[in-house]
Amino acid sequence: MKKRTQERIALAVVILCIWLSNMVLPNLDLNESLYQALKRGLGGISGAAVGLWVFYKDGRKRWEKAGPQERREMELNELDERNVAIREKAAAFAFDVSCDGLVVLFFLMSTLECTLGEYGVLAVLVLQLIAYEGRSVWLKKRM
Repeated sequence: MKKRTQERIALAVVILCIWLSNMVLPNLDLNESLYQALKRGLGGISGAAVGLWVFYKDGRKRWEKAGPQERREMELNELDERNVAIREKAAAFAFDVSCDGLVVLFFLMSTLECTLGEYGVLAVLVLQLIAYEGRSVWLKKRM
Protein backbone atom coordinates (compact mmCIF):
# COMPACT_ATOMS: atom_id res chain seq x y z
CA MET A 1 0.00 0.00 0.00
CA LYS A 2 1.31 3.44 -0.83
CA LYS A 3 2.49 5.67 2.00
CA ARG A 4 0.10 8.47 1.04
CA THR A 5 -2.85 6.04 1.20
CA GLN A 6 -1.71 4.84 4.61
CA GLU A 7 -1.51 8.44 5.79
CA ARG A 8 -5.05 9.11 4.59
CA ILE A 9 -6.41 5.99 6.29
CA ALA A 10 -4.75 7.00 9.58
CA LEU A 11 -6.23 10.49 9.35
CA ALA A 12 -9.66 9.03 8.53
CA VAL A 13 -9.47 6.87 11.68
CA VAL A 14 -8.57 9.96 13.75
CA ILE A 15 -11.51 11.91 12.33
CA LEU A 16 -13.88 8.97 12.81
CA CYS A 17 -12.82 8.54 16.44
CA ILE A 18 -13.23 12.24 17.16
CA TRP A 19 -16.66 12.22 15.49
CA LEU A 20 -17.79 9.13 17.42
CA SER A 21 -16.46 10.52 20.68
CA ASN A 22 -18.06 13.94 20.36
CA MET A 23 -21.17 13.40 18.25
CA VAL A 24 -22.35 9.80 18.70
CA LEU A 25 -21.40 8.76 22.25
CA PRO A 26 -23.07 11.70 24.04
CA ASN A 27 -26.37 10.84 22.32
CA LEU A 28 -26.36 7.19 23.39
CA ASP A 29 -28.11 6.09 26.57
CA LEU A 30 -25.08 4.64 28.38
CA ASN A 31 -24.21 4.49 32.05
CA GLU A 32 -21.42 6.86 33.04
CA SER A 33 -18.67 4.26 33.51
CA LEU A 34 -19.28 2.66 30.12
CA TYR A 35 -19.46 6.09 28.49
CA GLN A 36 -16.10 7.10 30.00
CA ALA A 37 -14.50 3.76 29.03
CA LEU A 38 -15.65 4.10 25.43
CA LYS A 39 -14.54 7.74 25.29
CA ARG A 40 -11.07 6.81 26.60
CA GLY A 41 -10.88 3.88 24.19
CA LEU A 42 -11.68 6.11 21.24
CA GLY A 43 -9.09 8.59 22.49
CA GLY A 44 -6.50 5.81 22.61
CA ILE A 45 -7.33 4.63 19.11
CA SER A 46 -7.16 8.21 17.89
CA GLY A 47 -3.76 8.68 19.52
CA ALA A 48 -2.45 5.48 17.95
CA ALA A 49 -3.73 6.59 14.55
CA VAL A 50 -1.97 9.95 14.95
CA GLY A 51 1.23 8.04 15.72
CA LEU A 52 0.80 5.93 12.59
CA TRP A 53 0.11 9.04 10.54
CA VAL A 54 3.37 10.61 11.73
CA PHE A 55 5.22 7.34 11.06
CA TYR A 56 3.87 7.00 7.50
CA LYS A 57 4.42 10.67 6.74
CA ASP A 58 8.04 10.42 7.92
CA GLY A 59 8.59 7.29 5.79
CA ARG A 60 7.16 9.01 2.73
CA LYS A 61 9.36 12.06 3.26
CA ARG A 62 12.46 9.85 3.63
CA TRP A 63 11.51 8.06 0.42
CA GLU A 64 11.03 11.32 -1.47
CA LYS A 65 14.39 12.70 -0.27
CA ALA A 66 16.34 9.50 -0.96
CA GLY A 67 18.48 9.11 -4.05
CA PRO A 68 18.10 6.27 -6.55
CA GLN A 69 20.62 4.01 -4.77
CA GLU A 70 19.00 4.58 -1.36
CA ARG A 71 15.55 3.87 -2.82
CA ARG A 72 16.79 0.62 -4.28
CA GLU A 73 18.20 -0.42 -0.90
CA MET A 74 14.90 0.49 0.78
CA GLU A 75 12.98 -1.66 -1.72
CA LEU A 76 15.35 -4.61 -1.20
CA ASN A 77 14.96 -4.34 2.58
CA GLU A 78 11.18 -4.24 2.24
CA LEU A 79 11.12 -7.33 0.00
CA ASP A 80 13.71 -9.31 2.00
CA GLU A 81 12.25 -12.73 2.89
CA ARG A 82 13.31 -12.49 6.53
CA ASN A 83 11.65 -9.08 6.95
CA VAL A 84 8.51 -10.31 5.19
CA ALA A 85 8.33 -13.35 7.51
CA ILE A 86 8.78 -11.15 10.58
CA ARG A 87 5.97 -8.82 9.43
CA GLU A 88 3.68 -11.78 8.72
CA LYS A 89 4.27 -13.27 12.18
CA ALA A 90 3.67 -9.89 13.82
CA ALA A 91 0.44 -9.44 11.84
CA ALA A 92 -0.78 -12.93 12.80
CA PHE A 93 -0.04 -12.24 16.47
CA ALA A 94 -1.81 -8.87 16.32
CA PHE A 95 -4.84 -10.52 14.70
CA ASP A 96 -4.99 -13.16 17.45
CA VAL A 97 -4.69 -10.56 20.19
CA SER A 98 -7.38 -8.35 18.65
CA CYS A 99 -9.77 -11.29 18.27
CA ASP A 100 -9.18 -12.31 21.90
CA GLY A 101 -9.69 -8.70 23.00
CA LEU A 102 -12.96 -8.45 21.08
CA VAL A 103 -14.25 -11.69 22.62
CA VAL A 104 -13.38 -10.42 26.12
CA LEU A 105 -15.03 -7.08 25.32
CA PHE A 106 -18.14 -8.91 24.07
CA PHE A 107 -18.45 -10.83 27.35
CA LEU A 108 -17.85 -7.62 29.31
CA MET A 109 -20.65 -5.91 27.40
CA SER A 110 -22.91 -8.92 28.04
CA THR A 111 -22.17 -8.71 31.75
CA LEU A 112 -22.97 -4.99 31.77
CA GLU A 113 -26.14 -5.75 29.76
CA CYS A 114 -25.21 -3.23 27.08
CA THR A 115 -26.98 -4.63 24.04
CA LEU A 116 -25.79 -1.92 21.66
CA GLY A 117 -22.19 -2.53 22.75
CA GLU A 118 -22.59 -6.28 22.29
CA TYR A 119 -23.86 -5.81 18.75
CA GLY A 120 -21.09 -3.34 17.95
CA VAL A 121 -18.32 -5.63 19.21
CA LEU A 122 -19.88 -8.61 17.48
CA ALA A 123 -20.11 -6.69 14.20
CA VAL A 124 -16.43 -5.68 14.41
CA LEU A 125 -15.41 -9.27 15.22
CA VAL A 126 -17.42 -10.69 12.31
CA LEU A 127 -16.06 -8.05 9.90
CA GLN A 128 -12.53 -8.82 11.04
CA LEU A 129 -13.01 -12.55 10.49
CA ILE A 130 -14.57 -11.97 7.06
CA ALA A 131 -11.65 -9.72 6.08
CA TYR A 132 -9.19 -12.36 7.30
CA GLU A 133 -10.84 -15.14 5.31
CA GLY A 134 -11.16 -12.95 2.21
CA ARG A 135 -7.50 -12.01 2.37
CA SER A 136 -6.53 -15.68 2.83
CA VAL A 137 -8.48 -16.72 -0.25
CA TRP A 138 -6.99 -13.84 -2.27
CA LEU A 139 -3.44 -14.73 -1.20
CA LYS A 140 -3.96 -18.42 -2.05
CA LYS A 141 -5.14 -17.52 -5.55
CA ARG A 142 -2.21 -15.17 -5.99
CA MET A 143 0.42 -17.74 -5.01
